[in-house]
Amino acid sequence: MWWGGRSGRAPRGPLLPGRWRVPAAMLALACAGITALLGWIYAGQTRAGPLDSAAGSWLTAALGGHGAALGVVARLGSAPWVVAMTGALALGCAVARRWNGAVMAGLGVGAAGGLTEWVLKPVVGRTLQGDLCYPSGHTTGAFAVATACVVLLAAPPGRRVPPAARAVLALAALAGAAAVAVSVVALGEHYLTDAAGGAALSVAVVLAVTLGIDLLPGRLRGRKADGRARDGRRGPRLAAGQGR
Repeated sequence: MWWGGRSGRAPRGPLLPGRWRVPAAMLALACAGITALLGWIYAGQTRAGPLDSAAGSWLTAALGGHGAALGVVARLGSAPWVVAMTGALALGCAVARRWNGAVMAGLGVGAAGGLTEWVLKPVVGRTLQGDLCYPSGHTTGAFAVATACVVLLAAPPGRRVPPAARAVLALAALAGAAAVAVSVVALGEHYLTDAAGGAALSVAVVLAVTLGIDLLPGRLRGRKADGRARDGRRGPRLAAGQGR
C-alpha cells in the first residue's frame, strides 16, 4: 500500500513538510486573530451587522428556492456527520499506521468543536433568534475536517498519489466545507460572520495541533540525547571513583 511502503512498517515522518511549518504557524495565528476580532466586535449582539444583512439577503435571494438541498448540505456540518467523518479519517490513518495523523484528526477536530460550543459561544454571547450563534458550529466542524484532510494530504508516506491529485482532493474538501458555510447562512441559521469565525477557528486549531504533534518528537529526542550525553559523562567519573 502506498501509505505504508514496501516494508509494512509503521510510516514515520512529520505531518507537514519542514518548509510549510512557518507559513502554517503564521496562518494559524492570523486565523486565531480573526476569530478573536470578530468575537470582540459582535459580542452580545442580537442582530445582524451591515455585512451580515447584505450577505444574508443576497444568499437567501439566490439560493432560497433550494431549501431542501441546502438543508442536506448544512447537515454535513452537524455533530453526527463530523464525528463520523473524523472517525473515518482516524481509522484510515490507524490502518495505515500513521498514528500521528489519527491523533491530529481526533484531537484537532474535537478541540475545535469543544472551543466553539463550550467556550466561545457562551463567552461571546451573540444570538440569532435567541440561540447562541458565534461561531457557527456547523462551519467549525466542516472546516476542521477539511483542514485535517489537507494536512493528511500534504506529505503522505510513500507519496504515490501525484501532487496534482492531492491538490484536487484538498480543494474538494475545502469546497465542501465552504458549501456548508454558505448553506447555514442562506438558510438563515447563522450570520456570515458566524461562519467566517467558525472557519477561521477550525483552521487555527487544527494547524496548531498539527504543529504541536510535529514538534513534540524532536523535543523528546533532544531530551533523550541530552540524558544519554549526561549518562555518558557520568559513567567514566563513576568508574574512576570506583578505581580509587
